Amino acid sequence: MSTDKITSTLQRIKNDKSLEDHFFKKLAAASKPLEWLVPLRNAGYFDPAKNPRPGEAPNKKGYYIPHWNILDALENMAAKNEKNSHDDISRMLLEIVDGIISYRENGKRIDNYSTDWKLLETISRFPIEYIGTQHIQFIKDAFRPSIGTSLLDHEIDKLFLPKLIREGARDLIIGLLDVILHYSKSDGEHICEFISVIDHYYLKEALNKNKQGIAKICAVDAATVAINKMQEILQEDKSQFNCVWIPTIEDHEQTSLPDRYECQLVHFVRDMLEAADPKEIESIIVMPSEEVKAINSPFAPNPKLVWRLPSSCSSSHQTRRYSPAPIIISDGICHLVKLSGLSVKYFPLKRISLIVGL
Repeated sequence: MSTDKITSTLQRIKNDKSLEDHFFKKLAAASKPLEWLVPLRNAGYFDPAKNPRPGEAPNKKGYYIPHWNILDALENMAAKNEKNSHDDISRMLLEIVDGIISYRENGKRIDNYSTDWKLLETISRFPIEYIGTQHIQFIKDAFRPSIGTSLLDHEIDKLFLPKLIREGARDLIIGLLDVILHYSKSDGEHICEFISVIDHYYLKEALNKNKQGIAKICAVDAATVAINKMQEILQEDKSQFNCVWIPTIEDHEQTSLPDRYECQLVHFVRDMLEAADPKEIESIIVMPSEEVKAINSPFAPNPKLVWRLPSSCSSSHQTRRYSPAPIIISDGICHLVKLSGLSVKYFPLKRISLIVGL
């Protein structure tokens, strides 16, 4: 397209919001949107200050989240560049996105989850060498908005995490897991609850769909991220991860709320360690057999046992097929032990011990 036509179009939409919206809608579906990248940037359309702010609804019941009309076009540009990338275009897209995600007003970001969603979609289209730790930090920051994150939750599962896995971006995967496996604290009147920062449904979707890919790249490191979250929670509240919510480490009908945050952490650790290459963990110290015997007793005085088999369950242990899943934290060196009858197989890990099949 000629420079004169581009200049004329920008002049026409400059003072006509409805025409501007129509133009960007067309550009979002255009087959050759990249010819507009430089003119739009030079005209200030990607100015971070133009990111629209959420506002109170007219009836003062809730909020409305305005959509930044240019972001669909930006995502289309990134998608076209993804198919046949050029460094100059990639750098320009990176500069625009990083300018928006780093923008602050009086030290605060603009909490528009619609903008965050479209930006993450755009970032997911970048060549992997243009995705960095600042984008993981952006996701972390976006998970602390005053109004909703469900679109962002879905985008992580749909595009971003699969992109990192396809590209084998180990460090970025671990960084993202540290963000999406994190939690917030809800203090009720009688109980303290730890809740994942990502909606529990989307967390489960993201982990279940991508666990095989994660395990192939960084199984032990991924498990360690989850274990660290568990240890942080237990340091604050020893009552968490109890046998009421997690009666067994296996997928079992006794687990009444498998989507619960604590349960998802435990199952993720289990899945990662089961998939781990034994060579990655065999050099770590194995739990002494006498300690295993002590754990096997529901009455053993072991203050480091976080999940205890209640004495009321011991008599019905065989008939109910009750399979407790205690965690042992022993001087910072813990181990996964999997028991099957009289045979004992060790899957050692530095920070956790999950007992299966007692």
